[in-house]
Amino acid sequence: MDAKKLLTLCDPQTSGGLLISLRKEALNDYLKLVSDFGLSGIADVQIGTMVAQTEKIVAVK
Repeated sequence: MDAKKLLTLCDPQTSGGLLISLRKEALNDYLKLVSDFGLSGIADVQIGTMVAQTEKIVAVK
């Protein structure tokens, strides 16, 4: 992905903010890409983790 496409995905004007969901196996590649484009500290903050559904649809710990 080139820088223009990456920045379009991360541009808060597109939807008031954008979350990126990745498989755990893709995390290191994503973080390298973020670093290569100088976006460390901007587009590399993890705010949650997807887990298998339990009794409740949303669980906050």
